[in-house]
Amino acid sequence: MIRATSRRLRPMVRRRGLQRQTAFVRRTIRLARTGCAAAVTMLLAGAAPAPVHPLHTTLTQIAAGPGRATIWVRAFADDFARGVAANRAPAGADAAQAYLAASVAVWDRAGRRQGLAPCGSRREGDLLWYCLRAPAPGGLSGVRVLNQMQFRVYDDQVNIVQAEYGGRKTSLLFVPGDGPKRLP
Repeated sequence: MIRATSRRLRPMVRRRGLQRQTAFVRRTIRLARTGCAAAVTMLLAGAAPAPVHPLHTTLTQIAAGPGRATIWVRAFADDFARGVAANRAPAGADAAQAYLAASVAVWDRAGRRQGLAPCGSRREGDLLWYCLRAPAPGGLSGVRVLNQMQFRVYDDQVNIVQAEYGGRKTSLLFVPGDGPKRLP
């Protein structure tokens, strides 16, 4: 700020400084209003917001088929990539499949862990879908499932498992520290 050496100039400098400051504040408020209006207009026009998601979550859908279960796991691509990077895959193994095998598990009623076979994948925008199959000769009732995806990466990770079998639908919720859960 300019220093006024004369007593007569000091009030004038203060006023001009105040005027400059209020002009700056007015411009800032005007820009903020314009930015908010633009954001609201974009949302109303159907524009997608920036690809930031505040929740760390996956969705797993399990459907019973004849003698097997089909499992679709959905995750945000960037979160999934962090999970794959945090997992140590065996040399020569597909890193994504190794991560899924280490994170998602199914046990039959007798307590035997079932092998999961990959059955495809697809990408929808920033979401990845992975298909896995597990033997389930006696159906899904009483089977235990586990989804630990991204627990090593995010403390606030929540994994939802939805199962549909025998005319019923059920949901399980997994958070860090949870073990396998039985389907009713």
